[in-house]
Amino acid sequence: MNNKVKYLVFSILIALSFIVVTQASFSQSVHPGTITSGKKFFVYFGEDSTHITLEAAEVLDKMVAHGKKNKGQRFLITGFFHEYEMDGLAGKRAEAVKEYCIMLGMPESQILTRHSKQILAQNEDGIFTDEERIKARRAELMFIDAP
Repeated sequence: MNNKVKYLVFSILIALSFIVVTQASFSQSVHPGTITSGKKFFVYFGEDSTHITLEAAEVLDKMVAHGKKNKGQRFLITGFFHEYEMDGLAGKRAEAVKEYCIMLGMPESQILTRHSKQILAQNEDGIFTDEERIKARRAELMFIDAP
């Protein structure tokens, strides 16, 4: 199967397998001229999930297109999770993003992954707000060798 067919099948499976509430207030546009070394882009996940959302796919599609045009640049993916989620989700989220990027044709040699420690609640009571939980369920994406 070519990449377009794989992408279409993958997109249909995502759409059919779950409904995700869009976190529009945390979405981020990716414009080709704005991708520079060290600038972070984010994709968000559902609770206890590693599924790539449609919103995340839009960001990743643009990042991969940039990476395929700029083969000398490496792409660093860092996964995160919050303390109420299962241990190990950070690495699984980073790997899910990596697999999606490879499926779109980005060479594996350009992709580095790492997971981070869990994100802890920022308030005195140690209780997460909804906004904190949403922000913690993410993968950060960054070109590390960009101009």
